Amino acid sequence: MKKFARTLEKIWLHPWLITPSGYEAVLRLIDSKLAQENLSVVTQMPPNREEPILESDRYDKIAQITVSGILGQRLSLLENLCGGCDYLDIASAIDDALATGAEGILFIIDSPGGMATGCPECAARIAELDIPTVAFTDSIMASGAYYLASGCDYLMASQSADVGSIGVIIPWVDKSKLWDKAGLSFEPIFSQGDSLKTTMYGPSLTAEQKEYLQQAVNDVAAAFQNHVSAFRTLDFPALKAGAYAGNRALNFNLIDRIGSLTDAYNELSSRIQKTKA
Repeated sequence: MKKFARTLEKIWLHPWLITPSGYEAVLRLIDSKLAQENLSVVTQMPPNREEPILESDRYDKIAQITVSGILGQRLSLLENLCGGCDYLDIASAIDDALATGAEGILFIIDSPGGMATGCPECAARIAELDIPTVAFTDSIMASGAYYLASGCDYLMASQSADVGSIGVIIPWVDKSKLWDKAGLSFEPIFSQGDSLKTTMYGPSLTAEQKEYLQQAVNDVAAAFQNHVSAFRTLDFPALKAGAYAGNRALNFNLIDRIGSLTDAYNELSSRIQKTKA
């Protein structure tokens, strides 16, 4: 129960870098308490034969790191329930790739995003890599996942993949009408003058508490946009934190090219060869 309470706190009381559908998936999994085991971080070098053949005659030392599922930091029960992907595992996979002599890293991403906590640090770790990096998605690379990918040298997506959602949310629900029907009233006892202590404990928010949470969300969003802006030129007001596919993603400069996994491998291989020239 203690771990479950910690999970609920993460879900309801912290900012998220995630799409609405991604967050709904978290809630459905929590409600049903179903564990999914198909989301993971995997490092492979060189690629398995099931993966696409490069145009070049040989494989370069390309490390593949697959980032799939809801992102989080130090996941416990949330990982078991939602098949989450831990930022610390991604950083560890990067360390492993470098330790085995990777000359480039291909990040294959299938994630709507996740918790804000831990995302900036993981994104910075990816951005500071001094070997060629390419991020690819044929499903979804949104919100926190885009935060991570934006620091790569090249971003590629399939025609139907969703990319973007550069925004932050605390999914607060006002329950005051429900409490009224149940005959409940919120009368907390808290230390004098510490009015923010009760934030999100009761059925509604005071104007002061809402402003406090709004500032927290704005701070995370500003950090998100500043990080992305260091690598790409985007029109954030036009994007409106939406996720876009195909030519719309390309025209918004969210990606550099529409292509396949084979194209992504070939792009990374070409970049590796240029560093050796």
